[in-house]
Amino acid sequence: MVKSIRILAILVGLVMGCMGCGATDVGDQDTDTTPVGEDYYPMAVGNSWTYLETFDMGGSEHLFYEVTGIETVDLPYGDLGQQELFALENTFADTPLEKRIQFIGDDGVRADRLQHLIWDRDGVLTKQRDFVPGFLRFDRQKVSVGEQWSESVDRFTDLKDGTAVVQSTVIYQYEIIAADEPVTVPAGTFECLKVKRTVTVGTDPEEKIYFFAKGIGKVKEVTTGLKMEELTSVQISP
Repeated sequence: MVKSIRILAILVGLVMGCMGCGATDVGDQDTDTTPVGEDYYPMAVGNSWTYLETFDMGGSEHLFYEVTGIETVDLPYGDLGQQELFALENTFADTPLEKRIQFIGDDGVRADRLQHLIWDRDGVLTKQRDFVPGFLRFDRQKVSVGEQWSESVDRFTDLKDGTAVVQSTVIYQYEIIAADEPVTVPAGTFECLKVKRTVTVGTDPEEKIYFFAKGIGKVKEVTTGLKMEELTSVQISP
């Protein structure tokens, strides 16, 4: 099947080893790991992805993501306490606008964002978001075409400006649209799982379409009417 990959940075480890470099301890949960070459969401220290983000109104920016480590994180809401989580760092590759870190819990089945921190270009922490339960990034048990489900997340937003923390409940709806759909991006052509996510923010529904490739992770993301991210390079650790 089609998987023509023009990526110099991919390591032989795409088809070797177990997910997470021993990440079965992350979140203090027992896990059944998926071989890296079969995993739609390979989460391991050292993994990195670069995307070209293009806006419908014009303009573009390169985004760089890297799993920089496993950290002990204090989760202040929902009695979640302290957890060992993957630190997924996100920076702008073209201009140093800001830095973001997502803290991801991964038990081998689900990967969830539990906390999100944002710093400005001067290194000042400007926003913290916490999610109870975790905000889904990928569920390895939900990969069948036609499968639909919804999830409710309590989101706590602290702008770090002395104002009160804002709590809101957000309901996300998911649907598996297709499997093995060929998708061509600057990094190459991949067979992808296609996932639709819909959420209503205020009165405006927001729809995102994600494309995930085995052994690679997210290949493409389309936010309807706003922007698109396309994979330009990737490095996956063995």
